[in-house]
Amino acid sequence: MEKFIVTEVFGNTIQGEGKYVGQPSIFIRFFGCTLHCPGFSMPRGEKTTEVDEIVKTLDKYKDDDLNNLPLCKTGCDSYPAWRKECKRFSKEYSVGDLAAKIISLVPDTADLCDYHIVFTGGEPLLYQELLVELIHTLSEQGFTDFTFETNGTVALTNHFIRMINIYKEYQDINITFSCSPKLSISGHSKKETLFPSKVKTFNEIDDSSLYFKYVIRDEKDIDEVREYNAAYLEAGIYFEGTYLMPEGGTVCNETSLTEQETVNLCIKYGYRYSPRLHLQLFGNKWGK
Repeated sequence: MEKFIVTEVFGNTIQGEGKYVGQPSIFIRFFGCTLHCPGFSMPRGEKTTEVDEIVKTLDKYKDDDLNNLPLCKTGCDSYPAWRKECKRFSKEYSVGDLAAKIISLVPDTADLCDYHIVFTGGEPLLYQELLVELIHTLSEQGFTDFTFETNGTVALTNHFIRMINIYKEYQDINITFSCSPKLSISGHSKKETLFPSKVKTFNEIDDSSLYFKYVIRDEKDIDEVREYNAAYLEAGIYFEGTYLMPEGGTVCNETSLTEQETVNLCIKYGYRYSPRLHLQLFGNKWGK
């Protein structure tokens, strides 16, 4: 039987980014990704080697020591969800076991329908065949809202589209795609990150929601945001809005964009602002 490979599952938190900021949520972080984003928090054109150095120290950690792994200040801050040497810190779940784990994280004082299920990673759309079953199982238990935090490099399969649309005919479920295309500050080229034909498949889920959320460093990145959005519009993609979110790095002198400066850019160019509210409330750590 196929199983999910899951880096972490956590609740007792809220959504801190994008459209559903403040919504009580349960996050499922899947292992595996199509991008590694080595450019974040680095001078433009440079790529970090910080994760390479961290990996050299992993022998001293046990398989269940995920929460004790070092945090990185450059590159992708979710490196345990894609770095192959970190796979042993993830766990395998059957559909039934993962559904039970998710249900167990909802407080007895709350209804399941009050909680948003957020599939993140890594890249959650690498697990579509199993996710069809998981969404069906969770919707039968009473969950209604599901968000995919995706980088837009993986298309929906015909099977996923067909089955989710069937479920939507009989279950009151809402599907949202929080798509975060990676700009050049991520360390990836446009050829690696811009795939309008793949993103267009998100629109094939009936009554689904799609919005874009871009991590930016400064006003220089706005031209790329516009270029990406223009490509999506030219492909006939419908999306609700565009959010800008400041890069979260702390090392590079270039990553000094403040929340207020990001808000000012949103006002200037007509975009929406996304905070990282969870970091303000809980700090930068695993499981939050």
